[in-house]
Amino acid sequence: MKFFSHWIPSCRPSLCSRLLIAVALLGGESTKEPIRIGFVARTSSPVADLGLSGRDAVELIAKQFNSNGGIAGRKIDCT
Repeated sequence: MKFFSHWIPSCRPSLCSRLLIAVALLGGESTKEPIRIGFVARTSSPVADLGLSGRDAVELIAKQFNSNGGIAGRKIDCT
């Protein structure tokens, strides 16, 4: 696991920035439907721990945004 230890800390800011960019691009819509964000990662391989932690990070960020009212009144839905 030492091989990935230098990479893991830089993973979360990248996920956060991608989420914020996606939300910013979708923020101009006038409907109140939830913003749907998909996440694709390996969850059943030798590097599954990276995929699972990435998925958990995206869900945590979405939960934090939703607890504060979402983005412009729109909830975030992770699919």
